[in-house]
Amino acid sequence: MHRSLSTATLGLALFLSTCFLCSTAEATQRGTASYAVEDLNLDGIPDLITASFDGKVSIALGNEDGSFTSGNQIEVEGQPVGIASGEINRDSWPDLVIWSEFLRGNPSDNQQSSSTAQLVVLLGNGQNSFDLSSAKYLDVEQAFSFPVGTGRPILALRNVNGNRLMDLIVSFYGSNCSNQEYGAAAFELDIEGNVSTIGLPDTTIPELTYPEELVTAATYEPRLTEQMQNPYFVTELYLLGMTYASLGISTASNSTHDALNFFPDTVWKTHSCETDAWQKAGREIHEFIQEVNDSARLLKFARLLIETAKGVPDLSEEVKDPIFLNEFVGLGQAYAALDPQPSTNAEDAGFFLDTLWRAAGERTRQR
Repeated sequence: MHRSLSTATLGLALFLSTCFLCSTAEATQRGTASYAVEDLNLDGIPDLITASFDGKVSIALGNEDGSFTSGNQIEVEGQPVGIASGEINRDSWPDLVIWSEFLRGNPSDNQQSSSTAQLVVLLGNGQNSFDLSSAKYLDVEQAFSFPVGTGRPILALRNVNGNRLMDLIVSFYGSNCSNQEYGAAAFELDIEGNVSTIGLPDTTIPELTYPEELVTAATYEPRLTEQMQNPYFVTELYLLGMTYASLGISTASNSTHDALNFFPDTVWKTHSCETDAWQKAGREIHEFIQEVNDSARLLKFARLLIETAKGVPDLSEEVKDPIFLNEFVGLGQAYAALDPQPSTNAEDAGFFLDTLWRAAGERTRQR
């Protein structure tokens, strides 16, 4: 998400509203492959988009009270294992790019199977749906120097070269980084959604892919299953990732840094290269939320704390220090564990934790 939610801002989704519960539960059983957060209907409230392995892309629209309402479901060919959202054709309505894979070879053969892949570009029509009849396709296998299907792609849409056209960055990681089975590629999309391969721009790939990596880490922790069925929790975890990535923290680490057990830092240091790190981060997320009843609100509280510190000139250096952030967010965690009853008037409170905790309890618009 790179427009209306870029300063505030992909997850397993069992949506809370009764009308969407059955279809989304079915999608979760099919297996969610990728996630995106975007304000699809331009109401200032984040919406959630999930792609499942059986070719279905599901949309849930966020409401002001934190619930979600059923949106449209899109079927694409193959397995949509990666998804990104952003405005491609400059009509103000968000569009989608989907990475869909197709298994080739006989699965019964003893040889390891591989995949081909294509990009599917779907332009939004302003009705919270996307027109499949005008979809654009590109075979992407030749863009990589390794076989497509050896890992999982994470997609991000951003204009990285300043030419007013949206660029798609794909980080494609294998399961074993020691074997260097990962890489990246870049594509440019014109205003009609046509796709062309370009050289990888000089940009920070981890910053673009980090939010989805943070959400993915949560899926590695079985004790977070219930939370990952809450779209509000998933959305806030994604938005927290957007905020943390925007700080520009150095990935260089030391022994003190390594011992933080601070889940945003754990994922940031390693990114998609280490499954063990994702598992560790999943455990840290569980430990972070376990003493608070409203885990989604706690994540939003953490995000607001970081955004507040980022906006204080005297903290411009401290806010880039994971040790400081760990302590600062930890202070908020301890405050939330007290189950405080926020004041009804922010001016009367005069206490930044009370002010931000109260704000975290509101499903405010993000514009």
